[in-house]
Amino acid sequence: MRTISQILLEDYSIRLRPGAKGECPQCHGHNFSIKHGDQLGKCFSPQCGYTLTAARDHEHAHASLPRVLDSVYEACHHALLDLASRPTSAQNAYRYLTEERGIHPQVVNDALLGVVPAGFDVRTHFQPVLADAEADVARLKREQRGRPTKQYETAAKRLTDLQETQQRLHECLAHKAAWLIFFYTDAHHRLVALRLRQPYTKKFVSFKPGSAGVFGRELFTPYVTPDKQPLNGFLLVVEGEFNVLQLQALMVRYEEATGETLGYLNACAVGGVLGADLDTLTRVAQHPVIVYDHDTNQAGFELVRRLQQVMPVEACTTPLPCGEKSDLDSYIRDFGQDHMAAWEGSNAHKRELTALSPCSTPSSCRLLLSVRACTGSMGQPGSHRGFLMPPTPSTTAEKAAQTGEARLETGLRPPALHLLPQRLQPQPAHQPTAHHDARG
Repeated sequence: MRTISQILLEDYSIRLRPGAKGECPQCHGHNFSIKHGDQLGKCFSPQCGYTLTAARDHEHAHASLPRVLDSVYEACHHALLDLASRPTSAQNAYRYLTEERGIHPQVVNDALLGVVPAGFDVRTHFQPVLADAEADVARLKREQRGRPTKQYETAAKRLTDLQETQQRLHECLAHKAAWLIFFYTDAHHRLVALRLRQPYTKKFVSFKPGSAGVFGRELFTPYVTPDKQPLNGFLLVVEGEFNVLQLQALMVRYEEATGETLGYLNACAVGGVLGADLDTLTRVAQHPVIVYDHDTNQAGFELVRRLQQVMPVEACTTPLPCGEKSDLDSYIRDFGQDHMAAWEGSNAHKRELTALSPCSTPSSCRLLLSVRACTGSMGQPGSHRGFLMPPTPSTTAEKAAQTGEARLETGLRPPALHLLPQRLQPQPAHQPTAHHDARG
């Protein structure tokens, strides 16, 4: 059984010892205290009063949604990989990933991806968890004397919540056989949400019973050498799932072409601008660098604006403002099979990043533009414009001036260094092909 201090650290990234007072995991005020013995914690804020017990956490571990989603992932991920060996020319989710979208099979194998199997019934995955929750309720009911105890009420509510969640997920997956599933995780890599996409279309469905989480962060291969370990704190944040999958596929293909072992980048996707889980991002990213879509309608930059409200960020975008064809996935795919050129295109130039400070209200937002070149930054100098480019004045400064929500100022903190490992010597620049496939 975990202690309260362990629960706070492992589940909420809050360091607090017994007898001390600190941040409350519920209201985030600083009136939460742990009783000596480390088995009980309580927030003494009159507006909160949240109580956390080690016994309740132990019961919750047996009756939790992440446990269900872990089981769902195992079944759906195996179903996706099984499609690779089927001798059929029919379209399916695996062929969509590897052929239509060009994702490397190793990335498909390593990522939290799945497919809804035919006849899939999610209720079988809830059954063990619901059985444990029902057993907890029955035990507490037998033990109670007189009025229902707080523990009993909590266990009963948890059972009801699980039953309602089961029905919601059952309805979400109904008639979705062969759909692709992206599994999202929280700050502690627990599965918390799903996003479904029908292959070869732009039809999406989301299941977010609580926090939205982020996608793809589990692929990160941390640097181990002392000189590069500080770079582990930088996190590339993109909008769509295929942006992060394509970037990691490029890492694998570069390894295959050069024989060098680089591993995966520290990157994740938020799944959409408006639904981005800012709370999770603030917990997992010491230095977020947003690679936003270079949309002509400025929709991609909204992710930068939202995260800017809560923490300092750095931002960059692709060089081509082509509406739906302006994201990182499209940029890399435009190089076709020339993976070395794609690497050079993504790692070609000394970068200038847009550094953005946090602000408390939209009216006080400041856009702080870093106008200096990043010495020894993300790649080798070259004539081709890489994807990590600063936004043009029309996409930031002019828009900010028009809305009256920001003012320009230079400098804030150094741009992120070496987010893409520096390996190649400068080569003749290669432009991506002019055509695009609007696949999104």
